[in-house]
Amino acid sequence: PQAPAKGIEVKALPFPNGIEAGAAIAACHDSYLAVADRMRATIGAAYNAATGFPQWAKLDAALTEAGVNFPRLEVQKGFAMKFDSMYGTGGKAATAPDAAKVERTQRLSKAVGYSAFDFRCLTPQAKAALGKDNPVRAEAVQDFSDMLNKFDSACYGGMVAADNKANGRMTRKGTDESKPIADRVKACKLGDVPALIGKLVEEGFDVPDAIRQLAAAIVKLKLANVKKA
Repeated sequence: PQAPAKGIEVKALPFPNGIEAGAAIAACHDSYLAVADRMRATIGAAYNAATGFPQWAKLDAALTEAGVNFPRLEVQKGFAMKFDSMYGTGGKAATAPDAAKVERTQRLSKAVGYSAFDFRCLTPQAKAALGKDNPVRAEAVQDFSDMLNKFDSACYGGMVAADNKANGRMTRKGTDESKPIADRVKACKLGDVPALIGKLVEEGFDVPDAIRQLAAAIVKLKLANVKKA
């Protein structure tokens, strides 16, 4: 187990390695909060009580800094295991869009010559060599890599978004970067604060009383134009 994150009470058991962590995140779907508990226990100080999980792009550096005994690539291998079971050879889909993804995945996997998991195990040099002197295969390698990267980001982003909402944090659309409500308010024009607070409350976020009082004061002093319902 890693050192616990500051300000977070950890009760869940940590994952023994990154592959199991990645496979669990990719498989959890609507149970992101349950797996988020285990991930907090797993990555310890890489989780910040104020900002939540590290951004996906910065996860590797955060794990290293926190002394976690596995890299981001290991989590990606766990994602790839689930990806293979969903879309790889023998994969089945319940809907037409997923069926199309199964067909595309299997076609690319065949062109590349590797399953998603085995592809993740290749070194960058080995991946580059796959398409050497073979433009068709090189394009398949790039498409396959892009597909896996999007899957990784979606899996991790789903867990991060669920954790952020459960802990009253804001999430910027299109990224997995968390932003505390206080920081969101600081970046907002004074006259826009009441509307922002109303939006946060509607979305179910726990807005601090001090910020609610600020919004009320702005309205009372007529520093903002508030539309009547």
